[in-house]
Amino acid sequence: MSEITLEKVMKETSFDEYESKAVLDVFKLHYEDKFFDDFISLVKVISEDEYSYTIFEDFVERNCIDEHIASYLDEDSIVRDYGIYWSSESVLLDDGSHRLVVWESF
Repeated sequence: MSEITLEKVMKETSFDEYESKAVLDVFKLHYEDKFFDDFISLVKVISEDEYSYTIFEDFVERNCIDEHIASYLDEDSIVRDYGIYWSSESVLLDDGSHRLVVWESF
């Protein structure tokens, strides 16, 4: 039985209760408790429309690319290629909204 609780997820993140529950469910589906700290530091809850933006912005930030240069990059190619390092799970929150729980694979 997992020792990771909804309260722990909410304490460690800025997610609301619905998002935290979805994150907890995805975590329990994919990982053992010992990986909680790694997972929680990498997870985001976003709308499907935000997926490409999130992947692209993470690429730009991690590679310290100046925002003026970033506008010249091929966003579609970066999302397609860099996105393979990310995992995602489509979830239906308890409030009825759809979100993606995304995290950088580790």
